[in-house]
Amino acid sequence: MADAWPTLDEQIAEIDRELRLREVVYPRWLVAVPRPKLTQAAADRQMLRLRAARASLLELKGLRGN
Repeated sequence: MADAWPTLDEQIAEIDRELRLREVVYPRWLVAVPRPKLTQAAADRQMLRLRAARASLLELKGLRGN
């Protein structure tokens, strides 16, 4: 049986969790030896996308009056 669709608050909390995780992990990946797992440009793009998704969810939440 599938879980119920997550609420906006749950979705926002998940994005917040993921952002916190990436803030810890990405710096390690950027200096990995012998070769970084991720470029700074890619990390910046991914973080920007997550922040944009969070902003969109917060805007939706505001429109719904939640």
